[in-house]
Amino acid sequence: MTLVKLTEEDKKFLREMMYEDEKSINQIEKALDKTIFELDGKRITAEEARKILGDEDFLSGLDRSSFHVDAVRYTEERKAVTFDSRPFFREKARRREAR
Repeated sequence: MTLVKLTEEDKKFLREMMYEDEKSINQIEKALDKTIFELDGKRITAEEARKILGDEDFLSGLDRSSFHVDAVRYTEERKAVTFDSRPFFREKARRREAR
């Protein structure tokens, strides 16, 4: 599995949008690698989701799911792109339990 990363432009956008702290940016980036993306119920890659939605909608959906488990963004054709970050939260809980 390839680790998916945020670009410096993505981080700049997120900082300008709402985050001043690196801790939040790091959480979004960690969730990105674990998030499941679907287009109308069919699994797609993060890259495909980004291409379909565009940078801003992709990053806002990722931001939402990184802190609230899931999110949905819609294409211009009203197709649903879902962001499911439950795998990230399960891993986060296991790390907490291991302490």
